[in-house]
Amino acid sequence: MFYFEVADILPRLTSRHRTIGRQAHPEDSPKPMAKNPLKTKFTEMMGIEYPILAFTHCKDVVAAVVNAGGFACLGEAMHTPEQIAADIHWIRDKVGDKPFGIDLVLPSSAPPAGTVDKLQEGIPEDYWAFARQIKEKYDIPDPKGKQDLHQWGGLNQEIARAQMEVILEEKAPVFCSGLGSPAFFVEAAHERGMKIFGLIGKKRQAQRELDQGVDVIIAQGYDAAGHTGPIGTFSIVAEAAAIAGDVPVIAAGGISTGRHLAAALCLGASGVW
Repeated sequence: MFYFEVADILPRLTSRHRTIGRQAHPEDSPKPMAKNPLKTKFTEMMGIEYPILAFTHCKDVVAAVVNAGGFACLGEAMHTPEQIAADIHWIRDKVGDKPFGIDLVLPSSAPPAGTVDKLQEGIPEDYWAFARQIKEKYDIPDPKGKQDLHQWGGLNQEIARAQMEVILEEKAPVFCSGLGSPAFFVEAAHERGMKIFGLIGKKRQAQRELDQGVDVIIAQGYDAAGHTGPIGTFSIVAEAAAIAGDVPVIAAGGISTGRHLAAALCLGASGVW
């Protein structure tokens, strides 16, 4: 396959080189682009202007990005169902009918029920010792407030399901599955006109979520801090795009400049996260 790609572009390269040493003809000049490169499958699906997605824990950022023509997803894994509903109402008041997303975690390894104390009991002592060592080495101060893990969706399935239910009730435009398979949620979401974004770090995960009917694949690489696996962003983006068909693929991890956006689009992505 690589041979045919090279064979296809070689005549174009040699044609350009023949202009060296002579006056270029009009046909040698670059042709205007046929369409706006920022118009992608994703922007058309969502009805937005730019293929740029922001993940944030601040609802003000969601409103700003959405109203500027992009897409934004609010991380709500640490919030109660009541807080999630209130945030959805607030965002809708600021952006109108423009699309936005709510992100939760659905780890399959989470127990049906459990407590923070039970979770902490399962952490090996070596991990606690390492954390203390880093804290002392870099003189890290104690946090001002204790983080509330009691409503974290990753703590147990019961909490996660309660968070999911409020998203269905409020018919959030998009549900982003930040961790775990959204398979059990797809049909109910689609019945309500919602879209499902699935975050993946491996090709087999992408195929699984495509088979489950997700609307968008978020291909997140090691560049995002390593939590999705050892594969680099641009490697997993190309792999996911090769199997995604008409499903938009979004590049995530280490994306911070226009050059990253251009490179992601060249690899088959429909946007960046």
